Amino acid sequence: MIRESLDSGSRHAMMVLTPSNGLAFQQRVTPLDASATTTLGPSVAPPYWVRIIRGANTLTGYASTNGASWMQVGTVSISGFNSTALWGMAVTAHNNTLTNVATFDSVALNTPALTLSSVPNQTNLWNQPTPPIPFIVSSATVAASNLVVTANSSNQALVPNVNLVLSGTDSNRFVTVAPATNEVGSATITLTVNDGMYNSASTNFLVTFIQSNLNHPPILSTNANRVIVAGLGLIVTNTAIDPDSPPQVLTFSLLSAPTNATINPSTGVLTWRPLISQAPLVTSIRVMVSDNGSPVMSVTQSFWVTVNRPVKPQLAGVASTNGKFGLSVSGDPGPDYALQGTTNLGQPNAWVTLFTTNSPAVPFWWTDPQTNLAQRFYRVLLEP
Repeated sequence: MIRESLDSGSRHAMMVLTPSNGLAFQQRVTPLDASATTTLGPSVAPPYWVRIIRGANTLTGYASTNGASWMQVGTVSISGFNSTALWGMAVTAHNNTLTNVATFDSVALNTPALTLSSVPNQTNLWNQPTPPIPFIVSSATVAASNLVVTANSSNQALVPNVNLVLSGTDSNRFVTVAPATNEVGSATITLTVNDGMYNSASTNFLVTFIQSNLNHPPILSTNANRVIVAGLGLIVTNTAIDPDSPPQVLTFSLLSAPTNATINPSTGVLTWRPLISQAPLVTSIRVMVSDNGSPVMSVTQSFWVTVNRPVKPQLAGVASTNGKFGLSVSGDPGPDYALQGTTNLGQPNAWVTLFTTNSPAVPFWWTDPQTNLAQRFYRVLLEP
């Protein structure tokens, strides 16, 4: 018999053998309710072999004439059946005035097979997680998908438990082990599988993280392609890290770029303000970062920049206020705007720059400070 408790109305399942009813599988799925019985038949008489197998909430009764070949008598699913249920033998005369003698032999409690495969020891470079390490779990009575695996590290400074990542489904499982930053050494990793009842199995393996004497190249971030207008400043912050410990000194440089583009060798900040004369243009900018190790290791990344010509500036909204002439200037933001004037269109070299503003917000209003001219012609140039 397997039952939840010693209460008289406890839920249970059991195999019974009686002179009158023969062999039967009896179960109670609701506390205090009547028991239900599945009978094999009155022709069965002792001695006889019986057993009950539990798989999670399912209990199944079997019978055998020789203890080797088994026949299922009945099965029942009892939702939420206690994981720490009781088992034992029950005997009754069904008559309080009579004495019953029953003999049980070859009594055994067998734990269902729950297995967890062994895992070989692992050696890995520091600051790098291991690849997913495979292992197999199985149970004779519980579906592999319901088996719960946990992992524990003996060295929390090297491998915190949060760095143990379990994955996989059914019988095929994996564990990935990641070390703490810049830590080397060994840790014993213990894997435990539990079937959700009372059975578990464990295995352990040693993982060792070592420091490599090899110099590794830096890691340089990628940059998205850009589309800008000539005259508009381009600023790109390149970021890089050195995977070695201690980190080495990194130096940025430009392998290919427009002649007026620059990069800060220490910070990796690239700046470029395309000239008006450089547009239209599609160009590749290739950035390199190098360490100071031995040998020197470097890595490059490149991205494309499309430079469009700004729209033609417009002069409009002409007005005179208090004897001073003013006008509105509009166009693309980014370029510098230079206002020029002349009193004689017949002399090309007579144009004089009256006002220059660097990358103004457009449109903007400009007023000519001179008021004593008979006439003046105006134009606007985009720079640089």
